Amino acid sequence: DFTYYGNNILTQHMLFNLIKNSLIAIKEAGKGKMEIKLEKGTSINKLIFSDTALGISKQLLSKIFDQFETRNSFNVDEKSGLGLAFCKMVMQSYGGNISCSSEVNKHAQFILSFPSITKNDQ
Repeated sequence: DFTYYGNNILTQHMLFNLIKNSLIAIKEAGKGKMEIKLEKGTSINKLIFSDTALGISKQLLSKIFDQFETRNSFNVDEKSGLGLAFCKMVMQSYGGNISCSSEVNKHAQFILSFPSITKNDQ
């Protein structure tokens, strides 16, 4: 549990996108599970989204936060490639960041890093 400076609606859209992407990967793979956890730190708080479905190739990993990049073959109507670019813009506007680590056919993990807020900041 932590506090952050940000917009509730933008945050809801960002979280929805990450959950949706995970569920799509699980459905495409026909296997896997999703996990969401919080890590509270002294200077950075983390919200971590993990799934054990398709994973992301190293080649694509370097581009996933670029606008119009997509690997979603599940639903042709939802292949805009703007979801993760949107997430990155939102996190940067909060003074934070989003990163991803992955291994193909094993897992993908997205880490949202939010600046910690001290009592003096509130």
